Amino acid sequence: MQKRYFKKKKFILFIFNLFLLALSIYYFLNFKNKFDIVTYKNYIYLERAYKIFSFYQRNKNKINLLSQETNLNSIINNLNLSIIKLELLYQKDINPYVKEKTYKIRVKVNSLNDISELLDILKNKYFIFIDTIEINKLTNDTLIAKITLKKYLIKRN
Repeated sequence: MQKRYFKKKKFILFIFNLFLLALSIYYFLNFKNKFDIVTYKNYIYLERAYKIFSFYQRNKNKINLLSQETNLNSIINNLNLSIIKLELLYQKDINPYVKEKTYKIRVKVNSLNDISELLDILKNKYFIFIDTIEINKLTNDTLIAKITLKKYLIKRN
């Protein structure tokens, strides 16, 4: 009686493991179809791109923000900050769906509150990721912020 019970238990575990294996292969194939296989070094970019892609799937009516170029000049000028330098460092295709652009800006600001307000607007409203920030004191009243930004654009087919 006990031998039959153990055989039945082993068989059920075997079937369950096969089910888990099939499920993991299914998810791997779905993931592979959406994005190219990348090295571990680029995993963080892939994760950000996947978050944006999933946002795109959920909010197709708001997608204009992610498929259009963001005019950084107008955003910064609306906050009454003066741009010293704005340059596009590089752009690359992460996968067939997402393009990454890296900008470097130098802005003259009056206080740290201006910088935090700018970064909040860029991050929350325009989906721009802040990579590095360097703040230098110019005089008693003004600061210069050097900010490196990453913008991910959804490519439309």
